[in-house]
Amino acid sequence: MFWRVRIAGAWCVSCFYVPAAWRGRGVATALLAAAVELARTSGARLIEGYPLLPKVPGERAPAAFAWTGVRALHEGCRFERAPNPVAAKVICRRVLKSKNPSP
Repeated sequence: MFWRVRIAGAWCVSCFYVPAAWRGRGVATALLAAAVELARTSGARLIEGYPLLPKVPGERAPAAFAWTGVRALHEGCRFERAPNPVAAKVICRRVLKSKNPSP
């Protein structure tokens, strides 16, 4: 079971699909960066992702199970690990600053 508190103004990026021939070329990083920018310009206060952690620290997760992204991807886009009271999933979060601040 996955539980989280709903936060007003929060967006989430829950899934990536990059064809095998394009993996390792920065495509997922570009997708996540674009999602962050879209969220920011649309007024989101924060954005979350739910990366897969490998079962053995330091090992790569199998690509077939990494559709939520991996922690290094999120950390590279300045997401930070957020608390999760259930700890069944990792939550990474990035607080966004509006590009169009209120007067």
